[in-house]
Amino acid sequence: MCYRPLGMPILRTSQQIRPREGKIRSSRKWRTTILLILNTYPTPLVPTMSLQDKLAELGLELPESPLTVAAYLPAIRIGNLVIVSGQLPLVNGKLEVNGPVPSKTSMEVAQKAAAQCVLNGLAALGTLIERDYSRLVGVIRVGVFVASDSNFNEQHLVANGASELLNKLLGEKGRHARTAVGVPCLPLGTPVEIEFMFEVA
Repeated sequence: MCYRPLGMPILRTSQQIRPREGKIRSSRKWRTTILLILNTYPTPLVPTMSLQDKLAELGLELPESPLTVAAYLPAIRIGNLVIVSGQLPLVNGKLEVNGPVPSKTSMEVAQKAAAQCVLNGLAALGTLIERDYSRLVGVIRVGVFVASDSNFNEQHLVANGASELLNKLLGEKGRHARTAVGVPCLPLGTPVEIEFMFEVA
């Protein structure tokens, strides 16, 4: 008596495994029918919203041109990377909030200021890509500086005002590495300053 080792497949002759002609024709018929159905009813493509469309949906807009408050460039490109200088929450060239968090600037106001820094940062990016934001590959890094009272330790929550807006506007492209740092004071008395690094095509 011969024993087949456990796991070894059973070998059959070519005559034993030869499929019937009728089964082949039936299989081909069903395959053709499925292909016809797929070609007749293709999977619909879901259009992606542009940055401008998303801004409009949120009731936001980018400033026409970012302003600098000293002798430096708003942004510089090195290869596929764009480094944006620290952005203040300027609106129409004016700083509407000032003072450290939370004694002079509340958490909510500071988060809104961080969101405004994002808009200004995207505008600075636009100067180097002809405002064609379809060339934006993704956000690499965000550095957030928060003017803080000595006992304040929730800078990361202020930074969320920037991070959450980037995620809303850009989806997966908006996910990034981040640093949130508390400092005694910032230029012009601003409560928040944010620098960015983007990847572009």
